Amino acid sequence: MIRKYKAYRILVEPNDDYYFSIEGICVIDDQQKYTLFTHASRHNFLRNSILKTPLPILFEDGIVLKGETIKLEDLEDFRSDHGLLDVPVSHLLHYLYTTNQKHYFFLERYLEE
Repeated sequence: MIRKYKAYRILVEPNDDYYFSIEGICVIDDQQKYTLFTHASRHNFLRNSILKTPLPILFEDGIVLKGETIKLEDLEDFRSDHGLLDVPVSHLLHYLYTTNQKHYFFLERYLEE
């Protein structure tokens, strides 16, 4: 049986920029365990930022740390539209990477494991 989980894009806007870029995927399972899939060099910074901030704040305005705005974007509608609601996390990551390698380049290392 596949465990239920929520998945979110981690969006980061650098200081003095107007565009958010996708820097990771955050998965929260049914036992509230957080797993982040990010570029290795950004993992600790993003993980600490997300774990210290209530989810409603991350969904709305985000937080500003070290001059960067960090937000989460729910993937529920995306997963529903693409038939990915009842698939393991590994399938979701594979789908994201293969359909848009430019934005999800950081997932490559997780797919090789």
